[in-house]
Amino acid sequence: MMMPTHKDVIHHNTSTIKRRLLQLLRFFYTYRTTFFAYSVFFVALLHYTKVHYPIHFPRTGQDSSTQTCTDKFQSVGLDFGEGDSLRVSVSQHALARRKLYESMAVAASRDGITLGGVVTQGLSQQDLFQFTPLLPSENGSDHNDQLKHILEDKIDSNYLSLIADSSQSLSNSPNIRGKLSILYKKNSNHSVFPVKKKYVLFQDSKTHDDFVISPLLHALKVPVRAIILPLRNPSTSARMRDAISRWLMPKMDSNSSSVPKADLHGIATWPQDWQMLHATLFHASSHSDPKPASAAEVAVELESIRRTTQATCPIKAILERVVLTPLGVVVGCWQVLHSGGEPAEIRRALTAALPAAPPPEQQMIRNPVILHTTLARFLLPRSGIRNTSVPFSHSLATPAHPYLSPGVVGTKIPEATAAAMREMVRKLSDELCGLETEFNEAWFVEEHDLLALALYGSVKHHMAQFQCPKRLMF
Repeated sequence: MMMPTHKDVIHHNTSTIKRRLLQLLRFFYTYRTTFFAYSVFFVALLHYTKVHYPIHFPRTGQDSSTQTCTDKFQSVGLDFGEGDSLRVSVSQHALARRKLYESMAVAASRDGITLGGVVTQGLSQQDLFQFTPLLPSENGSDHNDQLKHILEDKIDSNYLSLIADSSQSLSNSPNIRGKLSILYKKNSNHSVFPVKKKYVLFQDSKTHDDFVISPLLHALKVPVRAIILPLRNPSTSARMRDAISRWLMPKMDSNSSSVPKADLHGIATWPQDWQMLHATLFHASSHSDPKPASAAEVAVELESIRRTTQATCPIKAILERVVLTPLGVVVGCWQVLHSGGEPAEIRRALTAALPAAPPPEQQMIRNPVILHTTLARFLLPRSGIRNTSVPFSHSLATPAHPYLSPGVVGTKIPEATAAAMREMVRKLSDELCGLETEFNEAWFVEEHDLLALALYGSVKHHMAQFQCPKRLMF
């Protein structure tokens, strides 16, 4: 028997390979529909996972706790390069946001800080906050009794006081522990948030006088209707809350760890409700440009908003920095990743979807690219710093808005104190920069009180879910 030659072996192996490949092709052809369906499924699954559950890894050899803000941005695909150069991963909107935030950051240093006058949207401190002094103890009365009396005086007959968790206690005194911290409207038949009785106990470091700072709520004839992005991630909100408490409200009451006391040369801090932190996108009606609407018209607006959000992907954001404005507002500035929705595009779509809304030049948020969250406000009690008075000419007081005070006057803060405030905010920014979140839904809110979201007023909300357009991304 002749041994096969090398040429015969090669021919045999080639024939075998061809035969196997032909069998494999016939197999794939026979089950082509099944394979295509599985391929589509896995591609869709990978895309969904990438969009909704992104995983970012720090650079090799670098501990995430020691990363700089630039490192954190680069780890999620935001690389601005040197100076104003634009990298592929950064959109023109992102670059515009960075330039805007940089200009906001230097404004307080350039213009100084003025408190006690206009706080936000043309509204003054005296329009929005009340400072009630706690008098020295007399006839055995202590601050606990006075505080209880002050808060009880603010309760309207339409509200019901509830006993809250002990973590909300005003002091260790058992007769007021946990009371008056949360109020709910009685007989409410619609979806209205609980009205919370917010307060801050403040002690002037110069006079050592104690004050209770509480919000002044003004009912609106025409509710403010706005589209906001609620910060729904509990861990992100909690990190912000803890950082604000640590850097902006470092001194605590000796009797209770739940009542913060600011101590910055007569300046008080009013923190935002950390459970209602949000970024505002658009106003269908504002307090300065009210647009009355019936229930049916509001329902039409809601439907238009939902059509807009259903055609938009969730917004993926990373906190670029925290800045202090010249009016004493502490603002968290979000940068947006290119793989999600873009606020400027959403605002453009909402402008088209809500033709009866105030025009862009009358919107409260006039820069289309900005995405910011108010974290806290610095306030100036009556016994605070008294220096050069600076009048504000742009008060919104009109006969239609009797709750606004004419002749708003602010107080220019001495530079040494202003520098200390900027340093506190810088430390807050260093801790929070790089914080990531995803805005998966928008809320169409109706604020029945002036600045209700900021002052714990009455708010009705409707959810509008973001949904990426139904197409596969190959």
